[in-house]
Amino acid sequence: MPDKKSYPLEYAAAVHPGLEKVSGQEIAARLPGARVLEQHRGWVVFHYPGDASDLLELRTTEDVFALLYRTTDLPTNRGAGIPLLNRMAQRSRYWDQAMTAFYQARRKTVKRVTYRVVAQMTGKLGYRRQEVRDAVLSGVAARWNRWKPVADDAHIEIWAPVVNQRALLAVRLSDHRMRHRSYKQEHLPASLRPTLAAAMVFLSRPRPGDRFCDPMCGAGTILAERALAGGYRQLLGGDLDPAAVQASLANLAPWCRPSVATNRDCVVHQWDARALAVRSGSLDVVVSNLPFGEQIGSHEENPALYRDFLREVGRVLHPGGRAVLLSSEKDLMRQLLHDEPVLHMERQILVGVLGRAARIYALRRY
Repeated sequence: MPDKKSYPLEYAAAVHPGLEKVSGQEIAARLPGARVLEQHRGWVVFHYPGDASDLLELRTTEDVFALLYRTTDLPTNRGAGIPLLNRMAQRSRYWDQAMTAFYQARRKTVKRVTYRVVAQMTGKLGYRRQEVRDAVLSGVAARWNRWKPVADDAHIEIWAPVVNQRALLAVRLSDHRMRHRSYKQEHLPASLRPTLAAAMVFLSRPRPGDRFCDPMCGAGTILAERALAGGYRQLLGGDLDPAAVQASLANLAPWCRPSVATNRDCVVHQWDARALAVRSGSLDVVVSNLPFGEQIGSHEENPALYRDFLREVGRVLHPGGRAVLLSSEKDLMRQLLHDEPVLHMERQILVGVLGRAARIYALRRY
């Protein structure tokens, strides 16, 4: 049963698979006093002594949660696993702290609390996802008998993700606004997820004096995430497709409107990324999502496109400048980076993008 002793509340961040280390680094950098406890596929567990509303400022995170329970040793048989989840949903000693965190993050009260349980399950266990959901639902109903369970649009969501014997039980603190940015007014095929764009921007190590460029900007997601990451000297973008340029300008309106921009500090061009209208050595950072050769471009065209583009990146960056590039063309990138001596690879991160294996390449210009 719950006791009177105070236990430190843990939080969990749901992240794009592959970005666990990057998100952990952002948590440590953005939240003073935060300490990462555990990272596993799609999740980062951490302590944070501050106000839970601070967690909503994370950019590389899809959702944040207050933890009621976590284990790496969930029983695989139904007779032990299901009662344990039910018991933790009812008796977790963290319920009061989790609800305090919830109201710090949401700052909203209602006449009657509604709730729903979201169960996720991967791996071979002796019970089904529906049984996990029902066990947690029953436990929550026993703990909070005045709450009303609903199928959709609940005031509170309790999540129960189970991967093999690893399980979490958590109260969701964020809502859809954390992963779906308000600036995204226009969308294009193969447009980058904002959290993935934010991770690429984070890897570029933003500084206030940056001249930052996305030469293949598409809908402008990377540029918008850089604008939201802090001060800069100039945001520069462009695309060969005039429709992409118009989509970027629409999404970047808060930063690129003439009434807002000064000294042309946010500019989007229609251009060819293989021949940028930029002086040699004038850029601090280049971040871009390269064509995968499916929805955009083709595998036959990519070798020549990538070769010419990487040469341009080496030309426009000053010595010590950084590039962060996303591509699914693993073999092609390995060969071209070997042949392009001025670009040195510092880090490579495997991520999934639209069902494809892709890599983020963090490069430095010699």
